[in-house]
Amino acid sequence: MIEVTARVERADEQFVWLMRNIDSNCLRCRQGNGCSGAIWGKLLSSRQLLKLPNRVNAAAGNRLRLSIKESHLLRTSLLAYLLPLIWLIATAGSGHYWYGDAGAILAALIGTIVWLIGFRRLVASQSAGRVFQNMAQTLMADRD
Repeated sequence: MIEVTARVERADEQFVWLMRNIDSNCLRCRQGNGCSGAIWGKLLSSRQLLKLPNRVNAAAGNRLRLSIKESHLLRTSLLAYLLPLIWLIATAGSGHYWYGDAGAILAALIGTIVWLIGFRRLVASQSAGRVFQNMAQTLMADRD
């Protein structure tokens, strides 16, 4: 499991808005380069809040531990990087088959535009709950 601790900035009955805690004693973790900080650091940057479903009835000021399985992260990464690459190769290959090099370039360009428009619609239709459905939340005890 890959885990990170986040502070709840705002909360209502449905959603929490989180900011990554950077009060670790580890210099690499504070820089976002620690054992999982690079992944979570990009997801929970210090300037941007992450909106997630409020599964544990958290309130503003609480700390949450977020965890995700490595296999889910790997699968998501493969989908995010491999599918567009396969699409690009397929469109360029079909363009090259029918119209040569110029066709490959034009088909790759059109295929990229189609992919970006389709991907944008797909992401816009997904709610935070569906995108992060495999992310576990644990309410942590307050520090003394």
